[in-house]
Amino acid sequence: MKRTLVGLLGGLLACSCGKTTPQLGQDVALVPKQPVTLALGSPGHVEATLTELSDSRCPSDAVCIWAGTLMATVVLTDDGTAQTVRLGYQKSYAADSVNVTLNRQKYWVRLLDATPYPSTKNMGQLRAATLRLRPA
Repeated sequence: MKRTLVGLLGGLLACSCGKTTPQLGQDVALVPKQPVTLALGSPGHVEATLTELSDSRCPSDAVCIWAGTLMATVVLTDDGTAQTVRLGYQKSYAADSVNVTLNRQKYWVRLLDATPYPSTKNMGQLRAATLRLRPA
């Protein structure tokens, strides 16, 4: 019992102390309305906030006549300046990647995925969008 308790406390401490800032080029999972700070290296950092996520992709356990779409709206804030970017997999909405200027440097942001993938069993579950930011 003591070993289990000590292991549990050690794990909790490791999780709280080991919190790292995602680096440029790494995949970053964004949950709606929860800002994440991304380290840009020498030019500083940027805060990314997923403000909208629309996922109408065909559920994995269903048969559909339309593949559906995945769309995300992300606000990128650097030095107090906010930019809204729209990313998605629908021709009339946006591209899956865009170029942005942050801290006076050009970057490329891309929507990679949203998880979990839709199924008829997880329709109401909170989804996260996975993005990648890299130099342009």
